[in-house]
Amino acid sequence: KKKNRSKWWDHFKRISETIAACKYYKTKIGCDTKNGTSPLSNKIKRCKKFSPNLDMKQKLIDLETKTLVNADGTTQTYMVPKLWEFDHDLCRKELDKMIIMDELLFAFVECEGFLAFCKVLNPQFVPPLRTTATRDCYALFIQKQNDMCSRN
Repeated sequence: KKKNRSKWWDHFKRISETIAACKYYKTKIGCDTKNGTSPLSNKIKRCKKFSPNLDMKQKLIDLETKTLVNADGTTQTYMVPKLWEFDHDLCRKELDKMIIMDELLFAFVECEGFLAFCKVLNPQFVPPLRTTATRDCYALFIQKQNDMCSRN
């Protein structure tokens, strides 16, 4: 009997030589050796009970500060709950702005300390490689340049 060496087999139980069952939903999937483990990885990446897929789109409750000016001129500050959802594209745009404003090296995004910081801050955010950061910053520069030309 062959040993299952792929990490995807941790989430499946072999029923026969060509059939495996998902440990989460018990659905059966073909696992013929000619296809490799691609069907298993594709299935687990879509599985809603697989722990890395659970919180990808989950909204969190955040508190937003609101200030109210009363008729007598006094101000009152209070907290209002709001829904917050992780937006990977927005994080990348803000990272690009930070690189430009703080004049950081593009290689900064691959530094060990920055990667550890991002992992603690939000594990869902995967920082881009330096080549992608360079391309993103250049695209931002071209966009700003076009915006300035269209105003004139």
